[in-house]
Amino acid sequence: MIDEPVVLLPPEPEQPPVIVEQPAVIAPPEPRYVLARALDVDEVRGLERTFSAAIPHGLAALALLSSVAAVDSPLGAALGVREVARSINAALPRALVTARMGRPAPPVVTAEALAAIRANASADADAPDAAPAGGPMLVAQLDTGEFDALRAVLGRNLADPFLRGVQVLLAVAPRGLDGVSAGAAARVRDALAAYRVAAGAWLMRVTVRRAVDRRYDPLTTDDAALHAAGRDLVAALREAVAP
Repeated sequence: MIDEPVVLLPPEPEQPPVIVEQPAVIAPPEPRYVLARALDVDEVRGLERTFSAAIPHGLAALALLSSVAAVDSPLGAALGVREVARSINAALPRALVTARMGRPAPPVVTAEALAAIRANASADADAPDAAPAGGPMLVAQLDTGEFDALRAVLGRNLADPFLRGVQVLLAVAPRGLDGVSAGAAARVRDALAAYRVAAGAWLMRVTVRRAVDRRYDPLTTDDAALHAAGRDLVAALREAVAP
């Protein structure tokens, strides 16, 4: 009996592992809370006149902060800050006239106006492009942490209406200007950032001063650093809307 030859077959090639591609997980966009306000050319001209006149620096600061406060979006209405800014704006013309006449300015920020604040009001996040369109728009887009910080500021209780008003207006100050050229937007953004820093430092100084001297009136007291930053911001805004 003849043995059959043994045939050695080559090993089967290894099969590459099957890779099952998982669908990419796309993180949801970060919620944004939008505060906005249309930049009014006439208000910018009024600010130019204010900062070129012999107006007390504290009063000029209040005029600037209330004129640029980003409060006209639905979020500003929900939190009540739109009512506060409008009340201050309505009281400013008389105060500016009396200041030019060298007379004591009447109250500009009142407890009644501040009572409109609703720090814990229901507010929904907006899409990143939720700011109103149709011209230059002062905008502050806040993430969740920044929005929580805003609520915390609005929920504070300062007994001094003027200091409280400045605190609120500073909290809703815009971060940038949409609807203008890239160069103008960059200049306004930088000027806004510098003014927020200067106004924050000024608020701390006058708060301490008021605590030790109730006769001290920050509305009628000059502050060169604050006023210079205000002039720079007004100039940047004027350049942005210049025809």
